Amino acid sequence: MKKIAVPKNTNILPVCDFSGSIEVLSLYNSMGLEMFLEHQNQGVFKNVLFEFEN
Repeated sequence: MKKIAVPKNTNILPVCDFSGSIEVLSLYNSMGLEMFLEHQNQGVFKNVLFEFEN
């Protein structure tokens, strides 16, 4: 997967919506983007994600 340009010292807190209103394909896209961004972080949120339901 190609790396996107995330400026250094940028803290992105990815948030994934796991609520029941999300369709399966959208859920997988949300999960994939969230995992990708958490690995790109270089600040305090590196390898940290936030998910919610309802």
